Amino acid sequence: MGLFLPVNAAHADPWKTIGSTPLRLMTKDQDGNIYIGSTGNSVSKISPSGDVTNIGPTGRSPRWVAVDSSGNIYNVNGLDDTVSKITPAGVIKNDFGATGVGSVPYSLVVDKAGNVFTVNTGNRTVSKITSAGVSAANYLTFEEHAIAVSIAIDQNDNLYVGICGDRIRNDLPSDQLDSPANLINEVRKITPSKVVTVLATTGQCPKDITIDPSGNIYTANYGATFGWNVSKITPAGVSTILGTTGEAPYAIAIDPLDNIYTSNNGSRNVSKITPAGVPTILGSTGTASPVGILYLSGNIYTANDDGTVSKFPLTTTTSGSTPNSQVATISSGVTGVIIPSNAALPATTLKFGGAVPMAVTVIPVVSNPASEASTPFTISGSTKIVDIQITGTFTGSATVCLDGAETDQLFHYVGGKWEELPSRTYANGQVCGVTTSFSPFAAASTAAKTAAAAASAAASAAAKAAAEAAAAKREAEKQAARADITSKLKSAKDLTVDAFAKAEIPGITANNIAAVQAELLALPEASRTDINQVLRVAHKYEVVGNIGSDQVLNMQSNSFVEIGLIPATSKNKVALVAAVRKLPAASRDTYAEIKAAIDATTKEIQVRSDRLAAIIARNAARYTK
Repeated sequence: MGLFLPVNAAHADPWKTIGSTPLRLMTKDQDGNIYIGSTGNSVSKISPSGDVTNIGPTGRSPRWVAVDSSGNIYNVNGLDDTVSKITPAGVIKNDFGATGVGSVPYSLVVDKAGNVFTVNTGNRTVSKITSAGVSAANYLTFEEHAIAVSIAIDQNDNLYVGICGDRIRNDLPSDQLDSPANLINEVRKITPSKVVTVLATTGQCPKDITIDPSGNIYTANYGATFGWNVSKITPAGVSTILGTTGEAPYAIAIDPLDNIYTSNNGSRNVSKITPAGVPTILGSTGTASPVGILYLSGNIYTANDDGTVSKFPLTTTTSGSTPNSQVATISSGVTGVIIPSNAALPATTLKFGGAVPMAVTVIPVVSNPASEASTPFTISGSTKIVDIQITGTFTGSATVCLDGAETDQLFHYVGGKWEELPSRTYANGQVCGVTTSFSPFAAASTAAKTAAAAASAAASAAAKAAAEAAAAKREAEKQAARADITSKLKSAKDLTVDAFAKAEIPGITANNIAAVQAELLALPEASRTDINQVLRVAHKYEVVGNIGSDQVLNMQSNSFVEIGLIPATSKNKVALVAAVRKLPAASRDTYAEIKAAIDATTKEIQVRSDRLAAIIARNAARYTK
């Protein structure tokens, strides 16, 4: 059975004109405001009433925008290698955090603690900027050919990074250069403890990522080589092509019925793909190419390259007999409906589990049907009570969702009193619950829950402050220990393993401390008192130690390259690493042993290559006589 979302006609006129410069990606906050990055070096805000405010100037070329739980806005500045922060009061901090020279930050997310993560196409890295603005420009570095272009975050603060890789090898036959085996197209999962795994492969170039409430991952695959489409990846890592899209799907969004939408930059339209994988074109953006896309309150919005915003209502409704009420007719064979918001109504989503009625009417309720004393929630200016009425037969249960805050509960007025609906969930800006009957509903917070949330927020703030203080103390102790190491090197005093441990410099053990000190003391005084040189030498011994252990089985060639064991230009990196893995542990516990083995394997490969070339040459000469 399908879901009730009819295809809309093309929108000839833009919904909003922001300016004359191209718009980029979009996001929203819990209050229903839309934020859009603009190449005009600003962030545009569209309020729920449609008022437009331009916030700026930001850094140069703000592409991607994100909002944290406190209402702070963050955007990546692709031409400045920075992240800007805009506070709810409108204070702009363009020097909030750096992503590293030449990093070219492309997109970003914010975790629950306020840490900002960016993916950087210029140097294949993920950067982390703490809520205090402390930057870790190379928080994570990917291997050669693995270019990170998209990032998403789930409820557990796991990161998902889309890899749009270039060609791994350029010496293949032309018909194999752009084959799936020679291009890296995948989503990698990064846990909060920084464990990286390849979750699954995708279509070509996963340009954007979204996640549904069940933890399924969806990617908009921008590359044309394998066809424009959307990949779906289950939490277990099973990847399938959900459906095809228009040309060059740039960004992706999901609605409360789990329909997927993409902004098709090449074909200037919006695709919709149902959970069953049925693709349709939702509508056209006219002469403008859409870039960003967003679901909000029963509508799909796109940010376009001509400075306009397009709006696509997901359901065509008619006016009911009551002022501001809306009626949606449900066609045979569908199981759900989304009714867009208006000035008096929140967006309403219904998912039917049994017999489906012919029509649904949503009516704004002006006054609370219960007394204030018996109402278990606080009615504020934003609280909207909705009476849902059905036409036709309804049996079984239905999931009801109303626009609301993440702290809200969904209440149902039944039997003369308000009751909290069971099976509460929150996704896509809506509070949901399960009902077996229809009457007034409200999404609101309770006084007790609000107080508890305030207490929890205070405790979280205190814990956060304590953690930041502890982190600052550890950082001061680390820097002092590092200064002590360089001081001892200057005066040629003995170093200890404990000194390196206090300085948080890994890789130094009782077995290699003497060799490390000897190598550092062999450097000119100016070099050995440079902590970066100390870190470089220590890292070399850390990598050597890993090679000498079972960790060598999981190591990639870039680790060998960065400490000079394998030349960066070598075409035999995989074979050389494999040769080292085959060595007994006792034959790969020093740099010299590993280097000798690699050099010997390199010579063997060259001898085989020369021998093969000679055979080919002899055969060629024989057949030309």
